[in-house]
Amino acid sequence: MRKKKTEDIDIKELMLEYAENNDIFTEEDDKITKVKKILWHRLNETDRRIMMIYAETASLRTTAKIIGVSVCTIHHKIHQIQEEFKQCI
Repeated sequence: MRKKKTEDIDIKELMLEYAENNDIFTEEDDKITKVKKILWHRLNETDRRIMMIYAETASLRTTAKIIGVSVCTIHHKIHQIQEEFKQCI
């Protein structure tokens, strides 16, 4: 049986898609605004990439495979980022 290839994800395309844009959300939601600010201003580029890939794939395994690290590393990193979000919100 042939293994299914993981789709390549263009990081630059994702960055443009998730770029800070005040017109993305129609309703003013303070939490969404805060999360966007944290994502773009407080996280380093590596953490932003991890979160964007994870948001796009919704899979720890796929995210780990794309980044090239273990699932445990991605799980730990996402947990750290989530804790930072909680402290800032």
